[in-house]
Amino acid sequence: MKIHQEEYIRGQAERLFSYPLIEDSSLLQSGSIGNPIRILTPAGKMQSWFVPVIITQRLAGFFQLSHTGEFIRFSSFNTTPGVFDACPLVDDWLSKDKIVVAAESLAYDDEILDTPFLSYDGSPDRIAWLVKAQRPNGKCRNLMVTGDVVYVGSEHTSHGY
Repeated sequence: MKIHQEEYIRGQAERLFSYPLIEDSSLLQSGSIGNPIRILTPAGKMQSWFVPVIITQRLAGFFQLSHTGEFIRFSSFNTTPGVFDACPLVDDWLSKDKIVVAAESLAYDDEILDTPFLSYDGSPDRIAWLVKAQRPNGKCRNLMVTGDVVYVGSEHTSHGY
C-alpha cells in the first residue's frame, strides 16, 4: 500500500511537470522527479507530500501535493532560468545523515535526538526537517533543518524549554 501510494504521488508530480506551470524549459528538459517524501505535522500525522525536482546533484525545486495527491504548489530554487549552480545540493536537503549532523550543531550536550522527519515550522508552507531534541529532565524542543540552516522551531512547533 505504501509503495503504491508513493508511486501514485510521483505520477501526479510527473503529470504536473510541464509548461505552463514550469516556465523554465531547461528545467523541463533536464530535470527529473525524485522520490516523494511524506510531510508530517509536528505531532507526526500525515499532512502532505514533498516531491523533489532534481537536476544532476541539485534540488532545482519541488512540488507540494496534498495527502491525496492534489496540487498545492510548485517552488523553484533557481533564480535564473537555465542556471542551476546556485540551487542547493540534493544531499544537503534530503540526506537524513546530513540532517542529523546539522541538528547536532545546535543540540545541547545532554540532548538525545530522534530520527528526523520532514515537517514544517508553524505553517505547512514553511517546510523543514524536524528533529526532536529531548533533555534528561524530559523537556523537548524541535530543531528545524532546511539545507544548511538550523534553528529552534517556533512556539507553534516546539514544546517549551
